[in-house]
Amino acid sequence: MSSESAFRAPPLLDNLQPKGTDPILNLKTLFDSDIRSHKVNAAIGEISDDLGQIWTPLAVQIAKMRLAQKDLVSGANRGYLVPEGDLLWVGNDIFLRGTAKMIFGRYFEDLFNHDKLAAIGTIGASGGFSTIIDSLTAHYGDKIPPILMGTPHYGNHSLMMHNRKINFTTYNQVKDGEFDIDSAIEAIQKTNRGTIVLFHGGETHNPTGINPKTQEQWIQLAQATKAANSVALFDFPYIGLGKGIIEDTEAIRIFMDHEIPVVAIISYSKNAALYNQRTGALLIPTADKVSALNMAQLLNATLRNYVSSPASFGEEIMAEIFSDPDLMSEWENDLTYMSLLLKHRREIISSYLPENNAKIIREGVGIFSLLPISPDGAKYLREQYAIYILDNGRVNIGGVTENQLEHFGQGLKDALSQFPK
Repeated sequence: MSSESAFRAPPLLDNLQPKGTDPILNLKTLFDSDIRSHKVNAAIGEISDDLGQIWTPLAVQIAKMRLAQKDLVSGANRGYLVPEGDLLWVGNDIFLRGTAKMIFGRYFEDLFNHDKLAAIGTIGASGGFSTIIDSLTAHYGDKIPPILMGTPHYGNHSLMMHNRKINFTTYNQVKDGEFDIDSAIEAIQKTNRGTIVLFHGGETHNPTGINPKTQEQWIQLAQATKAANSVALFDFPYIGLGKGIIEDTEAIRIFMDHEIPVVAIISYSKNAALYNQRTGALLIPTADKVSALNMAQLLNATLRNYVSSPASFGEEIMAEIFSDPDLMSEWENDLTYMSLLLKHRREIISSYLPENNAKIIREGVGIFSLLPISPDGAKYLREQYAIYILDNGRVNIGGVTENQLEHFGQGLKDALSQFPK
């Protein structure tokens, strides 16, 4: 009789079917295993400095050192973040207040002083989006309002809605290299009452890098949303990496000027390099304290079922920045530096491309642009140039360092000429 023991999985696990790998994260795995020294990571949405390391704002580095010193003196005390205060906010209080002040600006004092704000910390922006749509589903059931968004869009948005069987419709995000304002307004005008219109805040956009560029365009969108009795859901993944913190958050305040219900989802992955700390927030202004408390209880119940409690360390880092005016000023300077560097990278890369493609890169804002290149072209770039981009043509300008710009530009020129979409 053999001494070996054999384990057989229960039938439930035996019957699982392969789901495949995530197309973006899989490219990260392929990139990490690529031994070629000239490889370029323009796929994963991470920002590199010119040494090829993940760019971390100086303000964030200082905040981390301060927290480490505090831990040495008084010890780390990072228990669960639980509902606190009259409004039952879940998260670091200074972090949530600092985030709300940054987002709501001229409206913050009224919201805060009169208890008209529901706020929770989230596991990044994806966690914030999941929390709000799951909360809406819990409230509305199968009568949850549909969601309208531009396309091409961030794939995780549609994936999360598809998995929850939430109806969503789209409009054309881009026309002739610019934001298609007419398509957006027409789509909003055709929506049903209560439809949730999803916007990316500021001029940045994933995956196109193209969003409304003027206050006039945002006013037009706000007027259409107001007339349609719709709700505006703003996703802010790149605050400060477009034109500046104030400029990148102004759109939501324009909508508030028009007395439109708004929801804000915020991420600190890119602008604070807190990628694996999963630091974000979900903020919802309300009409009064009772509404804020009811909303908080709904969000907290969803959060409890989802992750139980937000991650605290990234919130502490940002709280350190928000509570020190000098450190806040440093962070703003850090963001200005990177936004200018991204613009510089775009200018150099575009110089290698024919004008129709160069305009896409040159006119884009932030870290992403979407090029008309086929999946075969993306594969060609990986195999021939060790350049990694997404199969849909999305390129991450933030991942291309100074000494890679020429190689990247030449590779794109070659692939675009042979494998146009």
